[in-house]
Amino acid sequence: MRGGGVWSREEMIIAFHLYCRTGGRESGGGDPGIAAVSELIGRTIPSIKFRLANYASCDPEYKKDGKKGLTHGGKNVQEIWDEFSGDMERLSQETDEILRFGYRYVSSEFIIDSVDSFEAFPIGWEREQIVAARRNQSFFREAVLASYNNKCCITGIGDRDLLIASHIKPWKDSDARTERTNPRNGLCLNALHDRAFDKGLLTVTEGDHTVRLSKTLKKSVDRDAYEKFFGMYEDRRIAMPARFAPDEEMLRHHNTIVFESRTL
Repeated sequence: MRGGGVWSREEMIIAFHLYCRTGGRESGGGDPGIAAVSELIGRTIPSIKFRLANYASCDPEYKKDGKKGLTHGGKNVQEIWDEFSGDMERLSQETDEILRFGYRYVSSEFIIDSVDSFEAFPIGWEREQIVAARRNQSFFREAVLASYNNKCCITGIGDRDLLIASHIKPWKDSDARTERTNPRNGLCLNALHDRAFDKGLLTVTEGDHTVRLSKTLKKSVDRDAYEKFFGMYEDRRIAMPARFAPDEEMLRHHNTIVFESRTL
């Protein structure tokens, strides 16, 4: 594959994968994701940024604030968006296959950051399944955290070491193809509130996106600790993401299946 001239489908997919994991954010010319993709496919950094802005023009969340992105990216941009925006697991898989067979092989995580070594994993089919799961988990985390600008949507905590991409609809209940790696099935939460959300002790309502706390939590936590860490956020609206807004049906699932069961 070459880097100049018309963008190939493979390059377009790699760029969309990068857009989803970073939200098209820039941190200057030294951005690790943009720089890595630039080196990998032989495109200039301005060219990569231009393509990310093309994808922003397709993003309904990006356009809610009146932003337009760069709309003259050609029909191929919209086609890639339409093909993969509802199936992020396939996007992650195809990106990995392109990198494996189309370029010198680099794991797709190279686009953003390094991951733990896979050397200790079993050989063969089982290893491939573990690697695929890790790849998808990494994609989901990066896409969700980028959407919320690396801040907890309840407290505003911005330390990445304390942040978790929380599944709204639990992993075990989610469709493997359309929901498990879908960033719209995620909230960026700090570790404490992620745990409470996972256990159904708190939820985020559909529609108005406010925090609700369970009766179980109110009864089981010391009053001072409750007010300090939970009570002050009750009925507050979460900070909404720049893109990949939480899916209303998935929020409804959490409200009625995960959360409501803890309030009976």
